[in-house]
Amino acid sequence: MTEHNILQKIAKEYLERNNWVVVENVEHKKTRSPGIFDLQAFKNGRAIFFEIKVDRDKLRKTQITFISNLEIAKIKYYVIRSINELMDLLPEIEGCYD
Repeated sequence: MTEHNILQKIAKEYLERNNWVVVENVEHKKTRSPGIFDLQAFKNGRAIFFEIKVDRDKLRKTQITFISNLEIAKIKYYVIRSINELMDLLPEIEGCYD
């Protein structure tokens, strides 16, 4: 299991413990749409997207385009590089939907 996969698994479990319904994008890299998210989370009629990046991973152009389209639609999208970053973001994320 790669570091990316481990962080994605931990992030999914953390969000689920905080009452989010989480969907993983587990399609094979060759068949999934370029730029698509790693995790999508739902709670109280809201949806947020997460991209998991480790080390020095950077967003690809297709991911930047996807994020821009979500921002236009007023949908939250976060790039997570560590579980601590997710834990720090969760109060902000929860506050967006109060």
